[in-house]
Amino acid sequence: MKILIVDDEQIMRNGLRVTVDWESYGFEIIDAVANGKRAIQVCEEKAVPDIVITDIRMPVMDGLELTKELTTRYPHTKIIIISAYDDFKYAQQAIGLGASEYILKADLDCDALLAVLIKMKEQIEQQRSAEKEQQKVNGLMEQLQDNFLLRLLSTPCYEGDVQRKIRELDMELLPENLYMIQFWSDIRDREEIKVILERSGLHHGYWLASSKNHYILIANGDEKQEKGRIPAGLEQIRELCGGNIYCSGPFDGFGQIYMKNKDMRPVMEFYNFYDRKGVFYYKDGMPEAGELNYSRNLSEFLLLLEGNYLKEARQLIIEILMDFANKMYNPEDIYELTGILCDMAREKAKEIYRLSCCAEEIPHWEGSDGMMIKQRIRRYKKLVELTEASEGYFRSLFDYMEKYLYHYDKIVSQAVRYMNEHLEEDISLKAVADVIYCSAPYLSSLFKKETGSNFSEYLVNMRIRRAQNLLLSTKLPVSEIAQKVGIANCSYFIRVFARITGVTPVKYRNREQ
Repeated sequence: MKILIVDDEQIMRNGLRVTVDWESYGFEIIDAVANGKRAIQVCEEKAVPDIVITDIRMPVMDGLELTKELTTRYPHTKIIIISAYDDFKYAQQAIGLGASEYILKADLDCDALLAVLIKMKEQIEQQRSAEKEQQKVNGLMEQLQDNFLLRLLSTPCYEGDVQRKIRELDMELLPENLYMIQFWSDIRDREEIKVILERSGLHHGYWLASSKNHYILIANGDEKQEKGRIPAGLEQIRELCGGNIYCSGPFDGFGQIYMKNKDMRPVMEFYNFYDRKGVFYYKDGMPEAGELNYSRNLSEFLLLLEGNYLKEARQLIIEILMDFANKMYNPEDIYELTGILCDMAREKAKEIYRLSCCAEEIPHWEGSDGMMIKQRIRRYKKLVELTEASEGYFRSLFDYMEKYLYHYDKIVSQAVRYMNEHLEEDISLKAVADVIYCSAPYLSSLFKKETGSNFSEYLVNMRIRRAQNLLLSTKLPVSEIAQKVGIANCSYFIRVFARITGVTPVKYRNREQ
C-alpha cells in the first residue's frame, strides 16, 4: 500500500517517514515532498499513491487545493489532512473536497495515525476486492451478451424470446428504430467512435468482434433522426479508421437482425472483393454486376488448347484476368470461371505429360496442400489476391506445357487442327487426308508413328476430352454434349466415355464439381 507525505516542514516530513516501521504494517513511503504541486508531479512521474498524508498550509499549492486536484484525477486515492489549525471550517472544507480524515497535529501520535491508516488499508482492500468481483461479473455478462448477439446474427429467433432474453441480460436495446453497422477496419480507439456515434444519434450500442478487422454494432437511433447525421458520423469514423463501413438503415424488430445480416453479407463480400472503399448502405441493394460471358471465354480457350495454340491460350488468360479487374462481375462467377479454366489447362498439361513421358510433375497451385483448386480459389477474398495467385499458376502450367509439348510432323499437325475445328462433324481418315492433300494410308501410318495411336483411337480421345471440358464448363445435357463432340448416338457416347475415363458422364460432372 503506497503512501505519499506532503508537508512544508522538513522535520514533520522526516518524523513521519522514520518514526514508524511502515514496511512491517504493509505500507511503502513512495516520497515526502514540501507542497501540493510537487505531490502532483510525484503522482505523474513515480506512482499514484493509495493514501496521501498532507498538511493544509503550504506554499505554491496548499492542502485544500491538492485535495481537490487529487479527488478529480485519482478518485480512489484516500486523503488524510493533518493540520495545526483547530478550525471547524477547515475540517468541513477538507471533508467537502473529498478528504477521508482530518487530524490535528496537536493530537497526532504514531498509534492514532497507524490505526487510521490500517483502517483505510482495510477499506481499500475491500473496495478492490469488490471491484474485482464486479469486473468478473461484468466480464461474464459481456460474454453472455456477445453470445446472444452472435445467435441473433446467425439464427432466426422468435421476437418474444428475444425480448425476454434482452431483459434477462440487462441490455438497453429497444426493438424500434434499430440499426446494424458493420465496420471492416482495425478499430483501435472505440471510445472516440462511441462519442461520434452518440453525437450522430445512435444509442444503446452493443459491439461484437467478428474478427480482427470486422466489428458489428447494433444500436438504436433517435426517433426523430435529423437527416444526414448518421451518414456524416459514419464518414467521420471512416476517415478516422479507414476500411469500409456498411449500414443497414433503420428497421423494427429484433427478429429482423438475422435477415439484415444475411442480406448485407453478399453486399459486403462484393465491395470487399473489389477492394472498394467507402460507407455503403444496404438500402441501395446489391450493386449491379456485369454479365460474365462464360461460353465465349471457355469455347475459345478450349479450341486454343486442343489446337495446341499455347501462346494464344496464354494471352487469352491474361485478357480474361484483366477483364475481371476492369469490370465488376459477381465474385461467384469469377470463382467459377477461374476454377474451370484452371481445370481445363491442367487437363491439357496431363495430356502432354502422358504423351511426352517426362519425369517432371505437373505444377501445383502454390500452397494448395492437396486441396482441390476450386476450393483453394475461394480462399481468396479479394480480386487482386485471386488474380495474382491465378497468374502464377497459369504461368507455371503454360511454361510446363510449352516445355514438353510434343511437336508432331507438319502433316499430322495439320490433320489434328482440322479434326479439332470439325469435331462436331462425321470425320473420316479419308476426308482428313483429302483436305491436307495426302493419301489415307500414308496419314494413318504417320499418325501411328507420331502419336502412338491410330487415327480412330486419337479421334475418339479428342472427342472425349472435348466432352470432359464441356461437362465441366457448361450445364448442357449429356445428349447435347454427345452431339457437340460428333457422336450422334447418346448411348454409344456414354459407353465410350465410361471406357476411357472409368466413369459415366454424369458421375464425372458430379465428381469434378
